[in-house]
Parts: sequence; structure tokens; C-alpha cells
Amino acid sequence: MISRAHVFDGHRALDGPHDIAVDGGRIAAVSAEPLRGRRQVDAAGRWVMPGLIDTHIHFYDVSAVSDADSMRAFEERELPGKLGLFLDHGVTTIKSVGDPTDGILATRARLAAGTLRGPRLLATGCGITGRDGHPASTVFGGNPWARERFTGEVGSVRQIRELVHRLADREVDAIKLLSEGACAHSGGVPVAEPRLPGRCRAGTASHRPAAGGHRGRARAGPAGHRPHHPAGRGA
Repeated sequence: MISRAHVFDGHRALDGPHDIAVDGGRIAAVSAEPLRGRRQVDAAGRWVMPGLIDTHIHFYDVSAVSDADSMRAFEERELPGKLGLFLDHGVTTIKSVGDPTDGILATRARLAAGTLRGPRLLATGCGITGRDGHPASTVFGGNPWARERFTGEVGSVRQIRELVHRLADREVDAIKLLSEGACAHSGGVPVAEPRLPGRCRAGTASHRPAAGGHRGRARAGPAGHRPHHPAGRGA
């Protein structure tokens, strides 16, 4: 039981202090009248609100990860603390858009299983870009080891589809597709024309589970998206 808190419900601030009953990680009741519970948390003078959502993060430190050892060191020494900071600041859901596929999906699995403390994590895995496009030749131009893992460089529509299928089979939450040749970046080389194949348009590729696996329903191009939600996470 969270007692005598000021409450913002996502739309407005409720008048006066309220008690909030929590049952199994879910909000069971919000009442202006005092409630009783097995455990009482005095929140007088404090605020309770829905968890914040950060919809665009690059979680892995690209400047610190350049080989297998540095990747492992980041995951063991820095990653748990960075995840904890989100919760400390009220962020309960984050979306990674362009982190190394193996690492970020392993982190998502640990969070969903409860073996790692942090917010709910949605992830695209690597970002798909044209050969020598952004961020492969900009952010990762001097880091070939990370470039292979943070980005998926493609040279044809067929390669795009194959990579989308592979990511869909791994149940990523969305597909990140970049169409710009480059962007303003310290040390980056401007590229005038997009590097994706001409038949490919910018957007999000959808994947929805179907009988026989995810591969059969994956399509490249702008489409809707049904996210994968790790179980057991409340706001």
C-alpha cells in the first residue's frame, strides 16, 4: 500500500492525497480514502505517476566496445548500473534502436526472466543500412569490430529481406531501417545520396508470428508492428 501520495495518472493530477493499492505488481485501486495493506509505504508529500517510456536509445557505449573483451567488460561492469539508472529516474520501458543484436537480445531475455534489474526492454537489434551508409561509415568508420555487430549493411533488396527475416526469426520488437547516406557526425564523411537500393523505401518492416515461424510473414517496407512484450512487467 502506497499511502497519502500526490497522484498524476497520465492525464491529470488528482485532487488531494491518495492511497494506491498494489497487488502482484499491478495497481489494484486508487482511493482518496485511506486503505490498508500488508505493507505500507508512506509517500506523504511525494508524487506517484505512470512509468516513463524512452522510445529511442543507443544503449551500448560505442566508444568503449571495440572487441570481444571490451564488449564483455561493458556488459559485466557498466550495463547493470546503466539499466538501474532508468528505474531510479522513473523510466520503466526503453526501446533500443541500433545496438548489437546478440548482446541486446540477451539483455532483453535476462530482464524478462528477472535475473537482471532494469526497465522493460524493446529492441530492434542492429540497424539496417546501405553499404557504407550511416551509421556504418560515420559512427563506426574507425571501429570495424563494432561496425559488423551494430549495423547490418546491405547491397540489394534481397539482402534487406534476408536480414529482416533473420531478425524476425529472433523476435526483435521492431526493424530499424535507415535510408540516409549519412548524417552530421564528428569525423563523419558527408554522403550526398542515400545508399539503400533504389527499390527500398524508408520505414519500418513488420513481422508477426505465424504458423511455421516468423520468417513467412516478414515483409520489408512501411507497415504496422505488433510488439513482443516480456511477461510480468507493470508500469
